[in-house]
Amino acid sequence: MKKISSILVIIGIALILIYSCSDENNNNDAGYYGTPELQKTEYLGCFLKNKEKGDDMPKDTIYYELLNGTLVLNLSVVRNCAACLTDSTVIDNDSVNIFISDDCPPIANCICEYDYKYYFTEFGENVHFKVFIRSEDETEYSLWDELTYP
Repeated sequence: MKKISSILVIIGIALILIYSCSDENNNNDAGYYGTPELQKTEYLGCFLKNKEKGDDMPKDTIYYELLNGTLVLNLSVVRNCAACLTDSTVIDNDSVNIFISDDCPPIANCICEYDYKYYFTEFGENVHFKVFIRSEDETEYSLWDELTYP
């Protein structure tokens, strides 16, 4: 009888150890806060010289979507058709700051939507996005918009 109870105690301890180890490595737990990793950025709209004229006035937009486990941040930035936009991304824990700079004067007599798609993996429960824009005649970036996932 002592052998059986000793074996049961050993099996119980082994199961507890196995469960605790697998629980520590499970990044899908509700308390997991991952640092997002930028996988790629797509530049669409006017970046592709797509200057379609629709009936609707273009407008700035920001939203996210989930595609097969990838968090996609979508930005549509309305600027002059001759804009020279560059972007950079700074990631700190669960915060993603995107900096967009327009280094050309507004020389064209039209406006256009410049579309960005930022693809992130390894993100946690929350991701805080802030987008900052600086025009050619400005020395500082200003907050354009912000959004939190979810």
